[in-house]
Amino acid sequence: MLFQREFERKQLVKIAEEAQRMFAAISDRDKNRWAYVYAPESEFVGIMENSLPSFWTSSLSKAYADSTPEKEIIMPEKMSLEQKIQKAKELYRMNWLYSEIARYFGVSKSTVYNWIHDYPYRRRSKF
Repeated sequence: MLFQREFERKQLVKIAEEAQRMFAAISDRDKNRWAYVYAPESEFVGIMENSLPSFWTSSLSKAYADSTPEKEIIMPEKMSLEQKIQKAKELYRMNWLYSEIARYFGVSKSTVYNWIHDYPYRRRSKF
């Protein structure tokens, strides 16, 4: 079950539960060929077999099926600026996006870009 369901409106939870029940009843091994359709104005609610779009891949299916994020983002303990820069570079080498690294440190994407590309970082004096 997705955690999101706990916070969803009651009407949508019922629809999601019905969709889940219908998918569980499919004996076909390749459930990717099926879609749940909720169209009460057209008097149809149920599952339909369909072909996947040409751009769809198994990695996309896995990404949408997995309710847990690939990269856990937790604010780090106190780190010096140099430690943050080194950690940012390490995360970048691990294919993290600038936005993910920025969120990790609580800084802007431009700051992360500057850290990774060795742009001289100077604090502005407060006047």
